[in-house]
Amino acid sequence: MTSGKHFDLIVIGSGSAASACWFNARRLGKSVAVFEGDVLGGECPTSACIPTKALLQCAEVFETVLNAGQFGVQGGGQPWFEYAAIKERKDYIVSQTIASLGEAPYRDMGVEVIRHYARFTGPNEVEAGGERYTAAKILIATGARQRIPEIPGLAEAGYLTFKEAVDLEAVPGMIMILGGGAVGCEFTQLFATFEAGVVLLDRNQRLLHDEDPEVGALMQELFDKKGVGVLLETNALAVEIGDDGRKRVAIEREGREGQLIVDEILIATGKVPNTDLNLEAAGVKYNDNGIVVDDTLQTSNPNVYAAGDVVGPYLYTHAASYQGEIAGHNLFADEKRHADYRAMPRCVFTLPEVATVGLTEEQARAQGINLRIGMTPIDVADRSLTAEQFDGFVKVLADDSGRIVGASIVAPRAGEMIQELVLAISLGATAEQVAMTIHAFPTYSEAVAAACARV
Repeated sequence: MTSGKHFDLIVIGSGSAASACWFNARRLGKSVAVFEGDVLGGECPTSACIPTKALLQCAEVFETVLNAGQFGVQGGGQPWFEYAAIKERKDYIVSQTIASLGEAPYRDMGVEVIRHYARFTGPNEVEAGGERYTAAKILIATGARQRIPEIPGLAEAGYLTFKEAVDLEAVPGMIMILGGGAVGCEFTQLFATFEAGVVLLDRNQRLLHDEDPEVGALMQELFDKKGVGVLLETNALAVEIGDDGRKRVAIEREGREGQLIVDEILIATGKVPNTDLNLEAAGVKYNDNGIVVDDTLQTSNPNVYAAGDVVGPYLYTHAASYQGEIAGHNLFADEKRHADYRAMPRCVFTLPEVATVGLTEEQARAQGINLRIGMTPIDVADRSLTAEQFDGFVKVLADDSGRIVGASIVAPRAGEMIQELVLAISLGATAEQVAMTIHAFPTYSEAVAAACARV
């Protein structure tokens, strides 16, 4: 093993957190090396956020075509889809994204890219590709991988993760989706819209169980209308392959056992942080939830910071970018910035979308907050009538002073609607201030004002 170069900053990983961090370091004139043994840019552009949203956009268009008749628009017969063409469109969009993620932008910024996985060999030293490299500062941004449950027979029978699911050439005839969180709900929406038989299985009492109960209840109602079999408080016990090649899944629900027969199984049961970096050699503490950091993103090694999915608690691209920016500043600054997650938006790109921010009602009550709640159906906004989109609501939580502490929206383009409530929480605004803000007519955002007025 030979000794390599010394840098001001070594970044392990190349996703959103990594990019936000090294960009700041280069602005300061620091020498930077990025270590990546997989695809540059992380999984979001290639196998997660971008491809899933490209596919879900196609699903939204197909639903619109299916309902065109109610708008007086007639086609040439029963609408149909060609999934191979849908995948081809997704692949094109991903290719356009990848085109901007090669080594050229790094070179243009003066960043050295080393295409190997890196592991620590000391507090300020890593090994990669048979060489050792040192740095004054190091950022760990290695992300997370799919958590695979220990179900007897699952590995032998075969399964999909989100990475394989976005590359399917055809819609499965019958698919079981294991996990009722954001990923599970998005793929349920996708495959059910494209006429697959879908069974959504989750061990919790409701879908999207980390959110307010109304969110999961409405999502389950909408899935029921699409013919999805939603099985809550249900466990998968074992999987085996039948003589016909289909997968037989033994399940347990309410103390009774049963069996599902499916063509594919999609695992959407959360993620595991990528901490296999010989962190002990660097004196970096970690646990099952990821690398332990303080609110400046500093680890137990004062010269090593960490950001993104390997840290959590929010496994979103925008959370990773936020943490990367903070770490990028703090690595080289005397005056530290502190991460504040009170206004972290959470989005699920179903039809309609789900977007939330801040505390849930349960969390707020657990903190002893004397809550004031305003809630309104989305159809209070006339835009809902013109678009014939009636499913959804806005729920706003405020403390006894009226300051907004949390919100939930289920509505078309909820991801855009939530932003004014993200800003409100960031600025400490009250529900009355949002309600008194002029909202354009006719827009879905009027429902936000209406909910705030009811606080």
